[in-house]
Amino acid sequence: MLLAWAPCQVPYMLHKATMFSPSGPREAGRKSFLSVSPLHVRLVAGLVISAGSLWLLLCGLPVADWLAVLARLHPAWVLAAVLAAVAAVLVRGWRWGCLVHAAVPRIEPATCLGPYLAGSAVNNVLPARAGDVWRLIAVPGDPRRILGTLALERGLDVAGVLTLGALGVMVLGLSWWPIAMSVASIAVSGLIVTLCMAHRWATPMRRRSRQADRIGVVCGVAAPALAAMRDARRKGQLNNAIALTCLAWLIEAAVFASLAAGLGLGLDPAGAVVTCAAATLATMIPAAPGHVGTFHLGAAAGADLAGATLAQGTALALVAHAVLWVATTVLGLGWLVRSAARR
Repeated sequence: MLLAWAPCQVPYMLHKATMFSPSGPREAGRKSFLSVSPLHVRLVAGLVISAGSLWLLLCGLPVADWLAVLARLHPAWVLAAVLAAVAAVLVRGWRWGCLVHAAVPRIEPATCLGPYLAGSAVNNVLPARAGDVWRLIAVPGDPRRILGTLALERGLDVAGVLTLGALGVMVLGLSWWPIAMSVASIAVSGLIVTLCMAHRWATPMRRRSRQADRIGVVCGVAAPALAAMRDARRKGQLNNAIALTCLAWLIEAAVFASLAAGLGLGLDPAGAVVTCAAATLATMIPAAPGHVGTFHLGAAAGADLAGATLAQGTALALVAHAVLWVATTVLGLGWLVRSAARR
């Protein structure tokens, strides 16, 4: 599931660490009774958004309708969907390992697979993108360079799902959707290329600008992250990451196709792709851990575009979320337990 807004949370959580400096706790203690943490505001807002999304989805739909659709679910197709979900998260873990290897050559891609699985599981159960902070801590190296790989990873996911969704709606024959999603995909892809090239511009900007001090601070913070993106491009890992991104989203679309077949919905591959894209894009909206509500509303909307009824779309959304959530969480927690046992 897409977590596109995650890197925005990391600088805030790293900033909170300054509270433990010698002068920090005293001031923090004075303000704690008079102010509310932005993290708490985000958490409450996410819970409200999740509850509102579920209410919008279920308020006008009798429970018996989508339960009747769920009753037709065939276990063999659920097993196929679980295997596809596991394959998708493993492909994404390997992709992140390739990006980290380009940024920090001494770290092999296989080393990053476990932290990726654990971080994904933590994101499913804890708020504020805590799993991404876990990845920054679990992988040795400059956290700012690792943060650069996270930002690049998110950009690739957004571009990949938009491109996949555009192809799906084009096959379905929906008029303006392909154009809008293709433009958005091109824009995101251009942003990725710009970030990969931006490292070259940091030093000239710092030398020539009249506000050298301010820009120097910004460049000093951003340069390691931009360097990680530059290294991925120079060392050929960016092409590998793009290929793995396409593979991961095709596999995740197969999760929806398998479950749609198991429910007897009769969605064609293009319909499954559109449903996957809509559900994933909806997770860009901040919500409760695991994207409860937003994922379901997006998946139901995508299934509706593909020709399913509201009851069918709701049933597909519920079971798809369960499969993706359980597969990711079990893999991550299993790796954490195994790591703890080895110690």
